[in-house]
Amino acid sequence: MYGGPLVSLNDAFGWQGFPEALFYGADNALRFELAGDAQDGPLRLLRAMDRARVITSEIFASSETLTAIVNHYDGRKRTRRGAVSFKKLAEIGFHNSFVGPDRVPQYDESSISKFGEDLYCYWYTADFCRSERSMTALLWAAFARDIPVSPKVRWLERIYIADIARKIVIHPYDSRGMDVIAAENEVLVPLYERLGSWLLPYDRESMDAKFRRSPVANVQHSFERPDSIT
Repeated sequence: MYGGPLVSLNDAFGWQGFPEALFYGADNALRFELAGDAQDGPLRLLRAMDRARVITSEIFASSETLTAIVNHYDGRKRTRRGAVSFKKLAEIGFHNSFVGPDRVPQYDESSISKFGEDLYCYWYTADFCRSERSMTALLWAAFARDIPVSPKVRWLERIYIADIARKIVIHPYDSRGMDVIAAENEVLVPLYERLGSWLLPYDRESMDAKFRRSPVANVQHSFERPDSIT
């Protein structure tokens, strides 16, 4: 059942929704490490939030209107999972209304065998003016899922934030990290050079090959400012 949120996403990015591992599905992508080795719940959340807010402020510095893109799984007939999630998201600061959903069958043999019907992925979008309150609420919802903190937005499976006009998307997949993709390679080069010390080491080689412009740029992977976050 298409015709809602997925139309604009397909037009901008060529996907019916987003692949789960956004970094590996995109031509131009950066993968940032967020919480790192922080183990304590509050400390882990704060470190992930701090780094994510710096990254998003950089990549969306010239954006005015952004789009939150979320999904959840349910049966063919929707339950209240979406409504409950949006209510909780509003309670923590995201007050914009979601439109949708588009329903995408998963052809899940386990669900069909167990429940007699397929599993479906439901996609919703909400346009919003860039603000600290809205961004913080969305990031909190993404990170609180794997950390023992409350409140949680229980049913939302994945949360993306996009500037559809500029064809930029971020995916804070949990407190471990966040993917940033763009249609144009050059859009991500300043982020690579300025915040390079936060890139996930595991995928660093592929990112260097894609975005390194000079030996100097490869050496100067640091982000230094009076209130720098380590």
